[in-house]
Amino acid sequence: MSARSVYLFDVDGVLADFIYGFTTLGHKLFGTPITRTLDQPLRDVYPGMTNEQVATVWEHVAAARFFWYELPTMISDNERDGLADLCDAREVYFVTARKGPDNVHEQTASWLADSLVIHNPQVIITPKKSTIASAFGTDGVAALWSIDDYEKNVNAISQHTDNSYLLDRGYNRRAIIGPAAKRVDSLETYLSLIYKEA
Repeated sequence: MSARSVYLFDVDGVLADFIYGFTTLGHKLFGTPITRTLDQPLRDVYPGMTNEQVATVWEHVAAARFFWYELPTMISDNERDGLADLCDAREVYFVTARKGPDNVHEQTASWLADSLVIHNPQVIITPKKSTIASAFGTDGVAALWSIDDYEKNVNAISQHTDNSYLLDRGYNRRAIIGPAAKRVDSLETYLSLIYKEA
């Protein structure tokens, strides 16, 4: 019996362009600029939006039945195909801290299935990603891989695996990551590392 490997993928900022969706909603409400994740210079700072406007947009997200489902993808066709192949062959979980109405899990699973052609995606909604990593680490997992765009998650998960990766984004370029964490320039590079180790 081969050793069990588990792969954890963040969704927003890695697969889905949350910043575009969030700032598009802000634009509809207040006429503020629309920004894409790849152009976002700072985390949680939305150009042209006041703190009050940001809070109002979050209120709309919390009530929206389709906000998460309608987000655009931000990966290439090669990355999409590589991820779909990985999901067909390996134990993959999509771990996200998304907030909103009671159908957040359903929106996320449907988005993964319809936008990325992932069959029966396994979705975990939690802000405590390191807890998930720790649980897998004590559940007979020989190799745990994780990719996220938030250095706090990457550093926390790196306490449980040597394969915790920070996906390079403008807003995390100055982030400090621990010695056990690694930075990667693209999802395609990350997938190639996984297949290289397989």
